Amino acid sequence: MMICSFRSGGSYLLDPLSGFEFHCRTEGTQDILLQLLQQPLSARCLRILLKFRMGCHSLPNVSGRWARVPRPQRLCMRCAQQVLGDERHLVFECPALQSVRDRYPGLFGAAIVTMQQFMWQLDIVGVAHFVMDCFDYLDAASSSNQP
Repeated sequence: MMICSFRSGGSYLLDPLSGFEFHCRTEGTQDILLQLLQQPLSARCLRILLKFRMGCHSLPNVSGRWARVPRPQRLCMRCAQQVLGDERHLVFECPALQSVRDRYPGLFGAAIVTMQQFMWQLDIVGVAHFVMDCFDYLDAASSSNQP
């Protein structure tokens, strides 16, 4: 792992094994990224987790923004709840993903009620695999609905 600095005060991490480059603008971010990169995660799993954290994914709240769909119309297409298809809905609420949630009972304790609490759990490997499994499920459901 190489740590490089910018003249403007920020820094970035370069992981030569995966080819990932991470820009850090605030103090402490560098330590968090180093800890995350040292976890036993595949490059694919790490990429999906990071894209999820950055809001660079295919959930309706993001894809609708790209297509200029008004926010109230960016609904989850996997369930009948008629609610915004955002990260919180994916993690905690969508009944279509309950089977995925059931495989990770340790991630959903009574004290885990916010996205911040969910994403900053000690079991970051479990969180990463849960997020990857959710998107795999959504991708499989999307491909099976197409002719």
